[in-house]
Amino acid sequence: MTDEARLHEKVRVLIVDGSASPPSFVRNLALGLAKHPMVELAVLAKNRAVKYLPGIKVLKSDFEKFSSVRIISRLAVECLTRPGRMVKAIRLTTPARNFKEWLKRCYRSTLVLCFDPQVLHFQWATHVDAYFRLLQAGRFRCVVSLRGSQINVRPIVDTRVDELYRKVFPKCYFHAVSETIKNKVVKYGVTLDRVKVIYSSVPQSFFEAYEEPKVARGKPLKILSIGRFHWIKGYWYAVEGINLLRSRGMDVQYTIVLRGGPGQWIL
Repeated sequence: MTDEARLHEKVRVLIVDGSASPPSFVRNLALGLAKHPMVELAVLAKNRAVKYLPGIKVLKSDFEKFSSVRIISRLAVECLTRPGRMVKAIRLTTPARNFKEWLKRCYRSTLVLCFDPQVLHFQWATHVDAYFRLLQAGRFRCVVSLRGSQINVRPIVDTRVDELYRKVFPKCYFHAVSETIKNKVVKYGVTLDRVKVIYSSVPQSFFEAYEEPKVARGKPLKILSIGRFHWIKGYWYAVEGINLLRSRGMDVQYTIVLRGGPGQWIL
């Protein structure tokens, strides 16, 4: 194929997410890419993700509803109809801690090979572990999104994650949500030309819905934080700011919304 022909060929992109309800940044990326005329897109996720990704091809990787026997049956059909691809999937499946987990990985590898993307986009950096052999084979260009804990916390608290990043990251390209995160990935042998900073988007509707706050006399000013309950989020800045307001005689009520209970100190 000539270079000119390649320019007019669609690029197959597979977003590896794996969740039943993709978070907003995954949905925004998928819905945006799906509109591009030169992109053929699929998302590897659970069956229920279909309702959040209208019109987008979803490679369903549910395992909660299927026993190992049913997974083996699906792989057996693939083996009979496309034995060459099945042999590749087995060879390129990363070893796992037990046979059932290996079956899951083998099934996902089969889904990836069936779609045969040119670009594998990982929304969660630690997910590259399950696809390590696929990436080593050099069949796909790997893009990894870097957000918060995946680069700031996980490799510090888990040495295995740090070792994984050192093995895989030099071969990947990256999307970082800040300059600080961009600079952190360099320590894994990644050159800066492989990292692009794209700040998280805020929908226009957010600004259109904004109204100037009105504080009624005799009622406190209410301030709300929503986020992961972790010291790295810097909640102490809010607490210090509220202390300043209170020292000036302002009645302030501060609330933090989180999922579950506090897992660690934040101050």
